[in-house]
Amino acid sequence: MKQIENSIVKDEEFVESLIENRSICQVGLDLKYTIDTEFLTVGMPSIGQVGVDYSPRQVIIMKKKEMQAQTKATKAMIRPIANIALKIEKKISACGGGVTGCTLLPHGTIAFANEKKRNIIVVKYDGSLDFHIDLNPYAPFDITYIPNTNAITVTSKSSKDIKIVDINARGVLKTYCLDSPCAGISYSENKIILCSLEKGILELNQHDGSVKTIVSDKMDSFSHVACLGNKIYYTKSHNQSVICCDLQGNIQWTFKNPTMTYPIGVSVDTDGNVYVAFHYSRNVVVISSDGQQHKQMLSSKDGVYIPNGLIYDRHNNQLLVTNYSKGAVLYNVT
Repeated sequence: MKQIENSIVKDEEFVESLIENRSICQVGLDLKYTIDTEFLTVGMPSIGQVGVDYSPRQVIIMKKKEMQAQTKATKAMIRPIANIALKIEKKISACGGGVTGCTLLPHGTIAFANEKKRNIIVVKYDGSLDFHIDLNPYAPFDITYIPNTNAITVTSKSSKDIKIVDINARGVLKTYCLDSPCAGISYSENKIILCSLEKGILELNQHDGSVKTIVSDKMDSFSHVACLGNKIYYTKSHNQSVICCDLQGNIQWTFKNPTMTYPIGVSVDTDGNVYVAFHYSRNVVVISSDGQQHKQMLSSKDGVYIPNGLIYDRHNNQLLVTNYSKGAVLYNVT
């Protein structure tokens, strides 16, 4: 092992010597004209000068210790959940009562799935009503926006159909019929993830409608799901659990707390902290990325009443919380 380490040190010293004497610079030739080429004659001694250009190397060489230092610095930048706080930005009543899901649209607009009214309600940035899309008799449960498509994907726990809705045309573009109704839905990195009531956690191919099973399980009719990178987070209300798994379905952690009952809505911030709406205990909790710590962010004292869907805006650091019978509230996360 010592011999290998010595060999690596010698290789590092050799590469560093190449950098110092510019041996691995990119070399280019540059012809600079000194006369107008339209007036060339045979007797002219030259038409310009050739220069040699040394460009800096494109390769970045980093030692293992430097990489470890960068990794530690990145981890140090992640904010502990104890320091996270919420401040009300605005209250939204235009979505009405009966909201079960929500998604963020471009330009600060928000779309709500209103199961009670059987429509999708789109609200402007200032919280006022923009328009609604009627889906009756289809009762939407959850929705997610597909970036750069002007489309949202919609689930219904009372139907096996998944609908693709065009926001501009305000109508259904396409319908996929699955083997089981689905509750929660989420989109991340070209993946549509579903909570199928009878099949478990599924990935839906938005191009051909094919389905891949990630977790084979029975899901609750109020289960929601969120994604970040290679992690999936979902709720199982009847056994009071919030679960994190990877894209292969391997369980990473499970969170339960006897004082927090009936988890429904779930979302995740850029640090992997998970925000959960607990329906019966009427509170919103943040769980650390490793599932080991938690902090109550909102309770009934803050006006939370039957919280349902929620979504974290990773671009603006805001959290939208919907209350089934009292509209929604947008919070700044500080």
